[in-house]
Amino acid sequence: MEVDQILLLTLLIAFGGGIVAAVAGFGFSLVAAPPLLLMYAPAEVTALLLIVAFVTRWMLLLDTWRTTHTRTVAAMLPAAYVGIGAGIVIVRTVDPDYIKLLASLVVVVAAVLLMRGWHPRRAHAPTAAPVTGLLSGMLSPTTGMDGTPVVFLLSSRDYPIADFRSTITVYYYLILPVTILALMQQGLLGRDDVIRSLLVAPAVVGGTFIGQRIVRRMSIERFRKVVYGLLLISGLVGAVAAALSLMS
Repeated sequence: MEVDQILLLTLLIAFGGGIVAAVAGFGFSLVAAPPLLLMYAPAEVTALLLIVAFVTRWMLLLDTWRTTHTRTVAAMLPAAYVGIGAGIVIVRTVDPDYIKLLASLVVVVAAVLLMRGWHPRRAHAPTAAPVTGLLSGMLSPTTGMDGTPVVFLLSSRDYPIADFRSTITVYYYLILPVTILALMQQGLLGRDDVIRSLLVAPAVVGGTFIGQRIVRRMSIERFRKVVYGLLLISGLVGAVAAALSLMS
């Protein structure tokens, strides 16, 4: 496959991920990571997801920042920073195909649990936010899917849509720069990654604009069912591809 075809597919994936993230309030990495892992190395995908999220998530924060649950964010952050350090070690020591498989399995498990309406029993326990932050931090440099544990926590606490979006977005902005700088310091993120991410960012912005329009016209609950189905299919495709690569 030629480079321009790969870039075109990357733009389409990013565009679709932007729509999903704008409507559902999360899910860009979950939707985009599995197909991107079929075209790029895990470290390249992680860099792309992190940089694009940092550049574009402000759009979801503009009209909701006042509803941020700052105590929840503050409770997650210290453990998240520890998790980032652990994740960096994993990136440097684990076979890339295993990271591909992990990323895809995270998507599959997340989709199934969300579709079944699973809620942790101790979502409001004092340890819930720190544990969530630790898992999120570990996933950030390894798969770029740091939002998955946070989605579970906020959904389990039944946050309203505006509160959900603003809280997870503020959390993103406090964890993403640390992850990006850590990857750069370890030589796992370079100039080519930044350029690729900036090329893809406009597609995400376009998808976000469309997603925001869709939100006004349809039930968020109905669309989330579609999102969960897409997540499941996307994760299964990535898991099968990674497993075949490991067996070859």
